[in-house]
Amino acid sequence: MTNQSGAVASEMPFVSIVIACFNADKTISEAISSVVLQSYSNLELVIVDGGSTDRTAEIVKSFNDERINFHSEPDNGIYDAWNKGVGRAKGEWILFIGADDRLAKRDSLYQFLNCSETLKKMPGHNIIYSNLVALGSDGSPMDRIGADWKNPWSFTGKHIWCNFPIPIMAALFRKSMLIDIGGFNTKFRIIADIELVLRDAKHTSPVYVPAVDITAMGYGGVSTKPERALRLLVESYTVRKIHKIGTFTNIGFLILSTKQVIKYLVSRLCGGGTSEKMMTSFHNFKRLRMRLYGERE
Repeated sequence: MTNQSGAVASEMPFVSIVIACFNADKTISEAISSVVLQSYSNLELVIVDGGSTDRTAEIVKSFNDERINFHSEPDNGIYDAWNKGVGRAKGEWILFIGADDRLAKRDSLYQFLNCSETLKKMPGHNIIYSNLVALGSDGSPMDRIGADWKNPWSFTGKHIWCNFPIPIMAALFRKSMLIDIGGFNTKFRIIADIELVLRDAKHTSPVYVPAVDITAMGYGGVSTKPERALRLLVESYTVRKIHKIGTFTNIGFLILSTKQVIKYLVSRLCGGGTSEKMMTSFHNFKRLRMRLYGERE
């Protein structure tokens, strides 16, 4: 089997894509299709289902693809499911995405691995990432997330906007690292991924590979829900405190804090519909910014 470049698949790094899902029959088909149709063939898809009661299992099995490893049992949330996925994954590198996400293009993985020279020249790094396209409620691009890693422990004026630029669903994690540091801390329900990145980043910096859109993230993730706003704020503060990162000196965190508090208050005082309209206006502004700055959509 060969990849887009004509290289023999066995000579390319083996990648495991891990999807955690629960009652995802409305989105799981598109997520799976985006993986199995990749031009990069040396991969597997590990789907960890939390015991869905809808048609999720039926849809997964309908693909009848030997590269799909499906497992279903109750879990303790997405990070618990991802930890289970790590245990089942056979790849040297792991990419985590949600059931309502998809790989952005048919050649996303090939482009990413080609740009990073199949990771062989980065033996000392455990996290390599590129760009994530955030989709609005109508499915159109509203933002592109991804930038050079800035050391959060060396806060300077240059890094004043430092707010963890790694889009987790557009990052490859070395499996051996995930096992060595104990996986995701399931005490955190929203930002255990960032906490894991910080644990590893104390020893080796993540590497950014620009100009590649790996994943398109579906609208309405856990961290975007107004009712989770205060929990996100508390977890963000707690993680920064645990890892001894300046908290209220970080403007990026102050902006996050303000946005989350406003979302929560609007949701409680005016109802979820008003909060949703407010976020739609915010997303429209982001789309306008993307166009004004000439970014790709």
